[in-house]
Amino acid sequence: MTTGGFSTHTADLATPTIDVLELLGLERLDDNVFRSTALFPDRWALYGGQVCAQALLAASYTTPQESAANSLSGYFLRPGNAAKPVIFQVERDHDGRTYAARRVVAIQGGEVVLNLASSFQRPRQGDDLTFARMPSVAPPAQLPPGEPPVRLASFERRVPAQPTEPCPYPRYLWLRCTADVGDEQRMHQALLAYVSDYSSGFGCEPVRERQATISHALWFHRPVRVDQWLLLALEPQSAFAGRAVYTGTVWTESGTCVATLTQETLYLRRNP
Repeated sequence: MTTGGFSTHTADLATPTIDVLELLGLERLDDNVFRSTALFPDRWALYGGQVCAQALLAASYTTPQESAANSLSGYFLRPGNAAKPVIFQVERDHDGRTYAARRVVAIQGGEVVLNLASSFQRPRQGDDLTFARMPSVAPPAQLPPGEPPVRLASFERRVPAQPTEPCPYPRYLWLRCTADVGDEQRMHQALLAYVSDYSSGFGCEPVRERQATISHALWFHRPVRVDQWLLLALEPQSAFAGRAVYTGTVWTESGTCVATLTQETLYLRRNP
């Protein structure tokens, strides 16, 4: 149904029923101002990957069609509410012959929930080199279908063997979008940003700690299709003073590295 100009959905994202393209939908209010359109009750705070993906989409809508994102960096400042709209204000910091720079402020209820900076590049020629190595894991066709990923709409997952067991939040994870995404690269990139905040590089640690994202960075190396299987490979790096950092790479089944990420989280013991 529609209320007040917004689409509302009765959905529990533990078992998502809303289509991810509808979930990430934006209404353009002005040249540089956008508003989220899918509202639904959710017992958790607004998923960070969703607001990050929508901020990247808003930025991309102010760049030339042929441009593609090459990087983003965001700071999560407050928890959001999935039942309320988010306003995305885009600042056009730079438009060059090859690169464009954008800043996006995501606002809900008059308060900033996310600051995001992103860079976009027009097509150009250059070397194609990869120095990272894809983890040796079973391909998705050899793995049983898993439960629907918690909080990821229109995605399926397969979980290979982990570096250590048990591993409540997999460090290695195959993901694939089941929605009809089309061919537009900016939508595939937004959906990669959507899943890049999923799981944790500290998910196999023997003592589970409370984690919440402080900052998130993502570099797009090559064109990506999220409607084909992608391996999310996360590696813990360091934890100190209530903060932790992990890195990650994103791979195609054929072994092409399409993206790299870094995430900083709170890392605090739960109270008894």
